[in-house]
Amino acid sequence: MPQAKTPDNQTREPVPLPGQEERRVEAVRRYDILDTPPDGAFDRVAGLAARLLETPTASVTIVDTDRIWFKAARGLEGVREIGRDPGLCASAICSDDALVIPGALADPVACANPLVAGEMGVRFYAAAPITDAVSPGPDVAGPELR
Repeated sequence: MPQAKTPDNQTREPVPLPGQEERRVEAVRRYDILDTPPDGAFDRVAGLAARLLETPTASVTIVDTDRIWFKAARGLEGVREIGRDPGLCASAICSDDALVIPGALADPVACANPLVAGEMGVRFYAAAPITDAVSPGPDVAGPELR
């Protein structure tokens, strides 16, 4: 997965491969899931993930072009979306593999993220891209665990 570099050669957030972002956005649109009402099945996935990993929060999120939309959120009541820039799950869609950050404060990229450094205080993060047979590669991100 390509990574952006700052002028001082520090690694920053991964960037999608050319063409990958367009295919991913097409898949998100094809699912027609953005801005839909809560769904018990997704709520159960978030709840199960929080219980299994013993985390206070878990979510199923969809990464749109400019935002991260929460289809389900456990421990984040009232949160429906955040900007794409502060979202850690924007990094998860750049790879076919799960993204696991066991110590967010010690991670060179995650430690500067406002969700880690700020009031929310994320310390553990895991996410896996949701893929489909039509569009190989990551399409949407979720579930997200904090």
